[in-house]
Amino acid sequence: MNLDPFEYHAQWDTPKGPLLIRTIQPGDEQEILRLFRQRLGPRSNLYLCLHLYQTDEEALESTRRRIAAHQRRDSLVYVALQGEAIVGYFFLEGLRTPEGKPIDLGIGLADALQGCGIGGRFMDLLIEAARALGHAAIELTHYPVNTRAAALYQRKGFRYTGETVSWETPVGLRSEPRMILDLTGASPPS
Repeated sequence: MNLDPFEYHAQWDTPKGPLLIRTIQPGDEQEILRLFRQRLGPRSNLYLCLHLYQTDEEALESTRRRIAAHQRRDSLVYVALQGEAIVGYFFLEGLRTPEGKPIDLGIGLADALQGCGIGGRFMDLLIEAARALGHAAIELTHYPVNTRAAALYQRKGFRYTGETVSWETPVGLRSEPRMILDLTGASPPS
């Protein structure tokens, strides 16, 4: 990546039409809520789990915090727009973690755009940004039955650590396998 990842913006040609990719900004909150409430179906929301158990106001506040974290450069957050509609949301979190600790990656893409390579392009951009920012590793978790995402992550070089990340939700305990991508060529961090 030749320029600051926080300054990235581009138009991508995709099988589903052109997408404008840019960083998140104040004023995106309502459109991001529409992405999660209207453009991601129940399965996609279950897999991503960002705002699944939140009221609309809680989800908007969570998005405001994410925008503020992006502005402080604690997180790097991109959105994909098709016309005026936000149809993709992808991010790196924990950019100020101690050296050697992996940063977190997440992707949400409207159901209508899934299955045609756009998620893979999101991942490529995030991996390139993490390298440009000098990070040694990226981690993620995924819903265990989301085999399509797991296959994509493995194609991009992520490897299972053997660990599971668990947290409490309003409907019970959720556990997801942890994956790591080493950006240094050394052995994966623990």
